[in-house]
Amino acid sequence: MNNDHFEHKKKYYEGFIVFGYVLLAIGFILFIANPLIGGVLFLGGGIMTMIVSNQFKKLSIEYKLEYVKKTIENMYPTTQFHPQKGFLPEEVYSTLVLKKEDRFASEDLMEGTLLNRRFRCADLHLQDVRSNGKSTTVVTVFRGRFYEIEFDKTLPTPVYIVNNQMAFHRFTAFEKMEMEWVQFNKVFDLFGKDAVMTFKLIKPRFMEKVMELKNQYKNIQFGFIGNKLYIAIQNGIDTFDLKMFKPIDYSYIDEIKREFSDIALLIETLTSEL
Repeated sequence: MNNDHFEHKKKYYEGFIVFGYVLLAIGFILFIANPLIGGVLFLGGGIMTMIVSNQFKKLSIEYKLEYVKKTIENMYPTTQFHPQKGFLPEEVYSTLVLKKEDRFASEDLMEGTLLNRRFRCADLHLQDVRSNGKSTTVVTVFRGRFYEIEFDKTLPTPVYIVNNQMAFHRFTAFEKMEMEWVQFNKVFDLFGKDAVMTFKLIKPRFMEKVMELKNQYKNIQFGFIGNKLYIAIQNGIDTFDLKMFKPIDYSYIDEIKREFSDIALLIETLTSEL
C-alpha cells in the first residue's frame, strides 16, 4: 500500500471524529431543554467517537505493518520489525536501568544484528499514577526507546550510568564511583561493585560519547549486565504511531538512522577499549 491510502483513511476518520464531537457538544447543550433528544445525540456522539478511535488505532497498526515494517527492513536487512510486540515489564525492570512505575506499555519491537551483535529495541511508555485523596493524576515518567545489545565479553558484576542524583534508592547494593572528569560526574552517577573493573570499562573516549548522546537526547541511561548492554533513550515520542489531526511524520526514517548510527559508534568505542 502507498502513502495515499493511509493519508486518505486518516482524513476520513478525522472527519468522523469531528462529527462525533459535534454531536456530543450539541447533545450536551440540548439536554437541558429536551433530555430525550439531547441524550440520544450525546450517546450517539460518544459511541461514534469510541468506534472511530478504535478504527484509527487499527489504521495505525496497519500503517506500521504495511509501510513502516517494509521501510525499516529494506534499510536494515538484518533487522526485523514487530509493531505489536515489545519488552515485558520484568525484562526492563530487572535491569534496574529504569524505575518501576504503575503503568507499563511497550511496542514496536525491532530485533536483529548491529555490527554483527544481536540487539533488541522497543518503544516504552512508563506512567506513575499519583493520588492526593481527592484527585488522581497520571504522569508520564518515561517515553522513549529501550535497547538490549549483546557483547562477547561478560562482566562479573553490573555497572550503571544513570541520571545524576535520581537513582540512589535503586542502587543501595552498589558503590557510587567518581570519575576524574568533573563535568561527567555532574551529569551522571556511576554505580558498580568492582572499582577496578568499572574504571577499566568506562574509559575517557566512552564517557565523551555518552556526554554527546546526552546533549542529543532528553535523557539517556546505561546498564552493563553480564554480556549485555541496556540503553534507555528518553526522546518523548511514540516513534511510528499515526496521530490524530497531525500530518504523517516520515522523519522517523532519519531518526532511526541517526539512532542506529549513534548506537553503532557507541559499541565501536566501547569494544575497541575492552
